[in-house]
Amino acid sequence: LKWTETVGSTSRAFQIYLKAQETPVIEQDSFAGLVRDARLKLKAMDPRKYLQTQTTVTGASGAVNTGTYDTPILITITASGATSTALTLIRIKSTGYDAIYVTTALANNESLVIDTWNHSVKLNNVEKRGLLGNNSIWFTLSPGTNILTYNNGANMTITWKYNSSWPI
Repeated sequence: LKWTETVGSTSRAFQIYLKAQETPVIEQDSFAGLVRDARLKLKAMDPRKYLQTQTTVTGASGAVNTGTYDTPILITITASGATSTALTLIRIKSTGYDAIYVTTALANNESLVIDTWNHSVKLNNVEKRGLLGNNSIWFTLSPGTNILTYNNGANMTITWKYNSSWPI
């Protein structure tokens, strides 16, 4: 579901992800052939509304969640040669840091996608959650500026994608 909200002079295009709870019942006038009434129950599995525009940052960078609610992040690691077996993806916060530990090397042109909302890890589009260390934390981006960095990141490009979010 997509819509635009205006508060003061600021307009934001939002979206939320909904799922139908049932198959809709449609009443039809058999004489006129017109649909008269339909109802659809929807459920929001996620308590957030997101900006429709996705933000992308590359490498070690600051990521600004302009919303007021933590937002998940999609991390893509693309290898340009053999990578380290000890890559650490880090979100620095005021009270320390959260980290995701990648425990396998990637070969040239391999791509690893880590989705912190779905707790998914895909190597070349195949689920491989076992490639992360047991002490990894599925971090989100807090409202405001988040420092994203990494250790042991030779021969790779790291892309961080997210949509700023607010509570519904």
